[in-house]
Amino acid sequence: EDGCPPPYCGPCWSEIERPLLRDRLRRAGVPKHFLEAVLCVGRGAPYSRPSGKWFTLIVGPVGVGKTFRAVQLLLDVKDGRFWSLPDLVEARRAAMFGRDENRGGDPLQDAATFRRLLVLDEVGGKLDGDGKPADREFVADTVRRLVLHRYDNELPTVITSNWTLEQLEKGYGEKVGSRLAECAHVVTMQETR
Repeated sequence: EDGCPPPYCGPCWSEIERPLLRDRLRRAGVPKHFLEAVLCVGRGAPYSRPSGKWFTLIVGPVGVGKTFRAVQLLLDVKDGRFWSLPDLVEARRAAMFGRDENRGGDPLQDAATFRRLLVLDEVGGKLDGDGKPADREFVADTVRRLVLHRYDNELPTVITSNWTLEQLEKGYGEKVGSRLAECAHVVTMQETR
């Protein structure tokens, strides 16, 4: 009746709220699966920045709900953006090499300078891309530029990763690791089996 896909069975939004929230999350770039699931389950704990922390790092193994929780946080902001790292890297590549028919501009610059909440999903999942050293460096450069710009400008950012803070530092460099250690509120999600 309300469009909630199984297995989700939480408090659903009113007939007025649902289309407005769906549109807001769609404009933010949230994938359809997460969009519909979050609309059915509802809000989690509200998004609030702990004092002195403008990054939230959600870490844990595959399948514990990191992306789902990050999308819930987007419900609490008027305007937000969602990028998965693989999609951002591909969009950056397409823009650099003239294959971008849809977006225009530099997607990395747009994400880095976006003034409101940015969710960056799947950071650290597969660093090496197609395995070539140049590709690995391109992915790492994308993460470094994004994190450092948002850090320097104290822009609210949520990052989800299967990697620990130490693994992120090893994969993306000491600067990224130290910035996240300083300004990230780390949320560790565990399997509940």
